[in-house]
Amino acid sequence: MTRIIDFIKKYWQPIVLVLLVIIFWNPILFNNKFFYDDWDFIKVFESGSFSVKYLFTPHNEHLMLIFKPVFFISYRIFGANIVPPMVLAILLHIVNTLLFYLLCTYIFKDKKWIPFVTTLIFSLNSVYYEVLHWFTVFNTALALFFLLLTLIFMQRYFESKKIKYAVTSVIASFFIPMGFSLGILGLFFIIAYYYGILKKTFAFKTLKDDVRFLAPYFIVWILFMVIYYFFVYAHLAGSGSSFAINLNPQIIGQYILMGFLGTVGKSFALSIFSYPLALLLGILLLINTIILAYLLFLYFILNPRPDRVSMLNDRGVVFFGAVGLLLSYGVLAAARSFVSTDALLNWGRYHYFPYIFLCILMGNFWPSLAKILEKLFDPKRLRIFASIILILFLLIHLITIRYKAFSIIRTEGNLRRETPKIACINPL
Repeated sequence: MTRIIDFIKKYWQPIVLVLLVIIFWNPILFNNKFFYDDWDFIKVFESGSFSVKYLFTPHNEHLMLIFKPVFFISYRIFGANIVPPMVLAILLHIVNTLLFYLLCTYIFKDKKWIPFVTTLIFSLNSVYYEVLHWFTVFNTALALFFLLLTLIFMQRYFESKKIKYAVTSVIASFFIPMGFSLGILGLFFIIAYYYGILKKTFAFKTLKDDVRFLAPYFIVWILFMVIYYFFVYAHLAGSGSSFAINLNPQIIGQYILMGFLGTVGKSFALSIFSYPLALLLGILLLINTIILAYLLFLYFILNPRPDRVSMLNDRGVVFFGAVGLLLSYGVLAAARSFVSTDALLNWGRYHYFPYIFLCILMGNFWPSLAKILEKLFDPKRLRIFASIILILFLLIHLITIRYKAFSIIRTEGNLRRETPKIACINPL
């Protein structure tokens, strides 16, 4: 019994995260319907056309070498029942939550509460809700899973100098793009982490040593790109399709802005697809945020520079978060300029990776924000107020997840035209 109590005391934060993920996301199990893209795969399974050739045939520009066999096995065992795949989706989200928490403990060392709160906001929000239909969830979550493994084992290598961690990190990096095509950016996320997080403490001193360490990641990335070219680009060219890359700076800038506004808006439930109660709470949260932003503005305007608290806190973390955020939205803007800006505002799949890096950026600013507000308010009352704000944020997304989970439109759509089952369901 004593060991159990000691274990809970030591690992209470990960335990709470796992329990909350289950509480928040279990509603997606109860709408037993696959969605649009899911049926493209099921039809192949039903026709008996699953083969090695099909395995290497891309879905649009996505090469899904892991997803297809997993889905095929699930279909052969359970048929067109979405519950088992969604259980797997939640389990993978739990694993990613724990890995993200571990990575945050490396990034925000000596700040015990920041990894927990940062992971809480990442894992329990509905901003990227669209990924929680089967086709998209497994591929985006897999890309994040292998990215987190890559960065964690890279960190472990520099802390222990054990070559097995470096080898494992390089191997994991090969699988980052194997599903969600945005994973092709994995190499650049790795470089940003190396120079933003590791370089200042652990990494090598010379550019030659940097290149020598990062070279295996380049080699693995090039190897995947060769495979990607032969199976994806050749397939698209043969079918008359193209990547439709648009490098117009004005278009890219516009889409980056729309993507960021979409992330912010969905964080406050400010969307035409929002449940009315969530929207009301979101407006309340937004009002409090605007007031805090105004107080910060006055703080920086009315205080001389030597007396100010720096908001940057850790420039390396800012570099890593900002590079990841801009790269994610920039590449999406270039590759998805053929869709309307509404898609960047509302489609959850486009916010998955950007939101990860946005959470890391916010985690960097919170200590400075706390120091500033403690100069203005009583620290004890400030902590109570911050807790209320966090609970309000989580409540908004708990309501949104449950509302959308029981709607006919499982991802994004005009939910107000429906009469969702959630109206008669206990929120907990």
